[in-house]
Amino acid sequence: MRAPGRINLIGEHVDYLDGLVLPAAIGRSITGAAARNDNGTVRLWSELAGTEPVSFHLDELSPRSGADKWLNYIIGVLAQFRAAGVEPPGFDAVFTADLPIGAGLSSSAALETATALVVEGLTGVRQDPVDRALLCQKA
Repeated sequence: MRAPGRINLIGEHVDYLDGLVLPAAIGRSITGAAARNDNGTVRLWSELAGTEPVSFHLDELSPRSGADKWLNYIIGVLAQFRAAGVEPPGFDAVFTADLPIGAGLSSSAALETATALVVEGLTGVRQDPVDRALLCQKA
């Protein structure tokens, strides 16, 4: 799956407050691949987060802190799927990116969107792109 970063032509930072924005996708993105597992565990590897995989059980969708704080974007999406009645499966995934973190290009939104695409692909549930964006916004 691939989820692009974005720029806001107008409305920077008001998207969090349901304000009006005019965003545009850019050529830089987060790309990943995932495979379902049957042990209820999410195991992730990202070159941006280090060389060792990180994992958590789907029964443990609670916020993280410290070095694993980036997992909160993924955990939030999984929790939103669960709240919508879609049980996310366990999976193994790898993410790579040419999208810089912290540069105002919505790398966190791209990671959330990539995660939503993983869940959709593994469950067969397809969302309208607007519904996917709203789910990720809630995450």
